Amino acid sequence: GEEDYEAQNEMIDRAIREQVDALLFSAIDFEKNAEAIDRAAKAGIRIVVVDSPVNSEAVECYIGTDNYEAGWQEKKCLVIRWKI
Repeated sequence: GEEDYEAQNEMIDRAIREQVDALLFSAIDFEKNAEAIDRAAKAGIRIVVVDSPVNSEAVECYIGTDNYEAGWQEKKCLVIRWKI
């Protein structure tokens, strides 16, 4: 399921066995996916994370929204448009 970090870790382990070159990954659990990601990186797999980060130094690239900046942009829009 969508919240099953164990199934996600099993998929990472399968990717290791299949010797893939890279993993495009969106973590279900910041902490509980970290060890599997570290194993993949140790196996030479390049790690790219999308939207949901994982607690691993092995991540080479993160693609996602800067929610803090998005909040400031939304506030700016409200102030300009509705003079709030």
